[in-house]
Amino acid sequence: MNRTLTELGLFSGFFLLASGLYLWLGPANASAQLLQLLHVGVGLLLLVPMVVAVISHIQLRLRARPESMDAMAWLCGALLLIVGLSGLAVFAGGLRWYGASNQVALVHLVAGLALAPVIGLHILLALRKQTGGTRKAEYQGRRYLPVLAGTVALVGLALAGGAWLEGRPGVTSVPGENSETASRTNTATPTTLASGPEAGALVEPAPVRVKGEQLLHRSVLSGSADCQSCHPAIYEQWSESMHRHAANDEHVVTGIQWFRRDNGVEAARFCVACHDPISLLAGDFDPEHLGSNEALAPSDEGISCRVCHSIDSVQEPLGSGSFRIDPPAQAVFGDGRLADAMVRMDGRGHAASMLRPGVHETARFCGACHQQVLPGASKPPKPSDLDHQYPEWLASHYSDPDSEQFATCQDCHMPLVDAADPAAKNGKVRSHRFPGANHAHAVKMGYQEQAEATLALLRDGVAMTILVPEQQDKAGHIVINVRVENRKVGHNFPSGTTDISEAWIEFTAGPPEAPRLQSGMLDEDHYLDPAAHSWRKVLVDRRNLPVDLHNLAAVEGKLFDKHIKAGESDTARYEVPLGYRTTGTLELRARLRLRKANQRWNDWLFNFDGRTVPITDVHEQSLSIDLSNLALTPAPIEPKQNEDSARLQSDHAALAEGADQATMVRIPGGTARIGSEDGEPDERPARTIEVATFLMDRYPVTNAEYREYLVAMSQTGPVLKLPWADKYNWTGMNYPEGTGEQPAILMTQDEAAGYCAWRGSMRLPTEAEWEKAARGPGGWRYPWGESWRDGDCLAVSGMDVPDRVGMCSNRRSIYGIGDLVGGVFEWTSDPYYAYDRTFLHSNANEWLVTFDPLMFTVRGVPPNQEGPATTASTRSGQNGYQRGRVGFRCVQPEAS
Repeated sequence: MNRTLTELGLFSGFFLLASGLYLWLGPANASAQLLQLLHVGVGLLLLVPMVVAVISHIQLRLRARPESMDAMAWLCGALLLIVGLSGLAVFAGGLRWYGASNQVALVHLVAGLALAPVIGLHILLALRKQTGGTRKAEYQGRRYLPVLAGTVALVGLALAGGAWLEGRPGVTSVPGENSETASRTNTATPTTLASGPEAGALVEPAPVRVKGEQLLHRSVLSGSADCQSCHPAIYEQWSESMHRHAANDEHVVTGIQWFRRDNGVEAARFCVACHDPISLLAGDFDPEHLGSNEALAPSDEGISCRVCHSIDSVQEPLGSGSFRIDPPAQAVFGDGRLADAMVRMDGRGHAASMLRPGVHETARFCGACHQQVLPGASKPPKPSDLDHQYPEWLASHYSDPDSEQFATCQDCHMPLVDAADPAAKNGKVRSHRFPGANHAHAVKMGYQEQAEATLALLRDGVAMTILVPEQQDKAGHIVINVRVENRKVGHNFPSGTTDISEAWIEFTAGPPEAPRLQSGMLDEDHYLDPAAHSWRKVLVDRRNLPVDLHNLAAVEGKLFDKHIKAGESDTARYEVPLGYRTTGTLELRARLRLRKANQRWNDWLFNFDGRTVPITDVHEQSLSIDLSNLALTPAPIEPKQNEDSARLQSDHAALAEGADQATMVRIPGGTARIGSEDGEPDERPARTIEVATFLMDRYPVTNAEYREYLVAMSQTGPVLKLPWADKYNWTGMNYPEGTGEQPAILMTQDEAAGYCAWRGSMRLPTEAEWEKAARGPGGWRYPWGESWRDGDCLAVSGMDVPDRVGMCSNRRSIYGIGDLVGGVFEWTSDPYYAYDRTFLHSNANEWLVTFDPLMFTVRGVPPNQEGPATTASTRSGQNGYQRGRVGFRCVQPEAS
């Protein structure tokens, strides 16, 4: 009996050592889970025989050779005691009999690793000291053979069982999986749906890959709630983060649906590779069963715990989901308490499979998604083509390891926070809230801690200051500068999807009820003032039309990209009119505001029901200025005028009264045909509207006429420092010699509007007024009729700007308006937006073309771009602040 117990004890010791070494060195797979269960089971079942065997062994040695209890024996005994007690403590912690401790598991591991060589050396020395000679030693050695054979057999059985479990045929679908996906995978394993070429075809062209080139059941990468039992603090942080909501946020869901509808299922894989990898890797984006208009519920977990922690590498070219998933081993024992206990007992294996320091702790890991590579790119991207936070961080001093301000993405977006968590080190874990800029989402969801963390990050990263003026730059005005500094953001501010988000300064001078100046206000429909000092980018397609619904597949370039780089600042300038007031106080108020979706996007998202998103006020500052302390010059009583400008104003006043019909023409009110179904997309839909009677200039404003305005206002003429504009640039108040009758160009939309206002109660025409004057009551295709040939005019052929106005009398409209085609592009007062389609269908999401609010519509066409396709309904867009080959004419409503 004693011998049997001894041999059982020896077997227990050998097996625990062997299985422990495998659990430390081997992969975290099904075999390891079985071996772990056997490790715990054998340790518990044979604990008593092992203790009896050790005691019997000590008694036997002491009777036979008292001197055999040497230092090695005592060391073996001490290590055995430590291993046994720490093993029982780990087991108790796994069953939650007390708070599990990583330190206890570490002691168990280290003591077990130390015990293996020590006990091996002890046995070897003991055999050499055996009395009775070599034969007795060999006999004693043979006693260990059954023990060793049993150990090898049981370990081998566990390995074979694990291999069988991983390769067994089984589940055809998982709960919640769509039936069509399940029907394609009726021979699948519990962890895979398909492998090889079929798997790749259902993921490409997205760069995400799975080790083994397989598709995965949704259950493999989901189930983050399972992590909650051991990591409640981390789970709570993640559950409120944008990583968790990366797929189910309504803005993301709708955006991906639009993108899929417009570009196809395969193109949409670029989006879901980062936003919804669980669905993508389950094969849900299959064009054979997913129609372009069919909606599929995204994963509620977005970027789940297992998605991030299963990534074992990132690839080049970096971005848009360039990571590889090493699928985590599925729980052999299900998702119950036994599986949880096994995970808690195997801290080393679980930690090794869930955290890869050489991958997860690097900024490149984040760059796999936070760097954007446009879909459809056939060549490796140039640095200038890359977008989003990672390339911006690379370009900043924060990415320089030699800089004192060196910081990775994790340092800012995963700061150390206090937490009672098994993963904690010194009582702290990396925050899994991943705070960024989407404060509005946390507010909407009611996540108070998430909202506070996000707002704190924004306020710490960006500063705003109202600068007190030291001198007066313009009579009758005081110039106020508001500076915004990107002081601690590791990339641009703002960053990310700035084509649909907005960051701007709201500025008010004077009392709110009667301000002297306001900028950056929202109108009643929640649209931002186009003149606001804002930061964003405008993407354009191959026709140079803005892409404002994040359809990245259509992007060919950027119209502009305004942001503040890391460590830099930007200053907004406000000229506050004071008039004759130079004393008293002036109240100033500035707010740095941010919203992750502009109202254009919100209108589409919410089907034009008026809803919007919360605005984040990053900073707010108020300042009261004592004007008496500043040396201010009051506004002049009257603007400086000469006799010519006074006469011109008088003449224009007479024209407004209809005294000179040769210069301004009366356009009678009534119906007007606007747009064309045969033209470009931005001309559709055609419709009939009512237009009130108005007066319009017969020709575009000339250089000579514009000079009178400049002289009267003591201003200089426009200059554009581009080679093609040299011959049109003004010198001070003088236009180029010999061009007095040429249409005036190069002025901004504001400057053109200012001229019209100077003429007296005039303004730029609306699009409808311009088209009414061009097409007449019959809605002609061209100003002169329906045939292009009737408007042939060789006098201006090939010119970019005609030598003078009125060179083609045969091109006048029925009202006598000239140069509408074959003149120059002309400013209108309307922003360049898509035509309203709501009268055609209640769902305005059916619009086809949308534009940017900073752009204004220009009408007309220069001679070098004219042709049969350039009609009276042709329209285009120009940034209101940009100078170009754009002129203008003025209109005035008829006095009632």
